[in-house]
Amino acid sequence: MIRLVAIDMDGTLLSSEHKVSPLNRKALKLADEKGIKVVLCSGRRIHNLLDYAKELGIDGNEGFVVGNNGAGAMRIADSKVIYENYLTAAEAQSIAEVCDSVDANYTVHTFDAAISPRENLYSKYEAGLNGIDLTIMHPSALADETMVTNMLVLDEVETLNGYEKVIMDTFSEKYRIIRTMPMYLEIMKKEVTKFNGIMAVADLFGIRDDEIMSIGDAANDLEMIVHAGVGVAMGNAQKVIKDAADYITLRNDEDGVAYAMNRFLKLDMIEFKHEEVE
Repeated sequence: MIRLVAIDMDGTLLSSEHKVSPLNRKALKLADEKGIKVVLCSGRRIHNLLDYAKELGIDGNEGFVVGNNGAGAMRIADSKVIYENYLTAAEAQSIAEVCDSVDANYTVHTFDAAISPRENLYSKYEAGLNGIDLTIMHPSALADETMVTNMLVLDEVETLNGYEKVIMDTFSEKYRIIRTMPMYLEIMKKEVTKFNGIMAVADLFGIRDDEIMSIGDAANDLEMIVHAGVGVAMGNAQKVIKDAADYITLRNDEDGVAYAMNRFLKLDMIEFKHEEVE
C-alpha cells in the first residue's frame, strides 16, 4: 500500500510553462484527503516549495517538503527543519575558486539568498524560478557560519561542456555533482539525494521505502525512482529515469502526475475513467 507520494517539480508536476494543471491539483488534493502524504521534492529552495504546498492545499496530514535536491526537509505548518545536510561557507568558497578559474557563471544558494559574483541571465532566471532576487556578491564575503544549500553552475550548453571536466575532476570524489539539465551543473554534499530527504520524512511516520511512490524526470530523481516501492518516470523524462522506472506515465504537459496517481492510488478520477491502462 502506498502511504507517501514524492513528486518532483520542474518537468514533472509543473508544465513547460511552470504551472500546475487543474487535473494535477485535483489528484494531489484527493491523495491528501485519503491520508496519503504528498511530499514536493525538488532542487528548488525549500521556502519556494512551502509556498507551492500551501497554495496547492497539501499542507494537511502533517505535511512536509524536501528541497535543494534532498539537502533539507521542512514541516510546512511551522517551517521546522527536520533534516539538513548542507555545504559550509568554506566549501562553497573552495568550489567558487575553481569556477572562477574557468570563468563559469554560478549561483550559491543559502536559505535566504541566491548569490552570484556577477550579473548573468542564467543565475537571474533561476533565482526568479525560486521566487527570490539575485544578490550580486562574491562567495568570499560569506560569513563563516553560513549554510550553503547547494551551488549551481549555469551556462550555455557548449560553454558548460567546455569546462565541466575541470569541475568534475577537481570535486567529484568529495561532492555529488549532477548535470540536472543541459545548462545546469549542481554541486552538493556527497550524501545528498532526494531519496535521503524523503526517507527523513518517511521515518517520522514509520513509512517503509516500499510504501513510497516517487515521480520524476531528471537525473537528480534517479535514487528516489530506484529505491521507492513504485518509481514513475514522466513521458518527457531522461532515458536514465525511464530505464530505471517501474512505470512510465504521460508527459508533464499531459497531466502525467495525475494519470499515474490515479492509477496507483485508486483515486477514481472520472477524467481518466475511459483511459485504457496497460
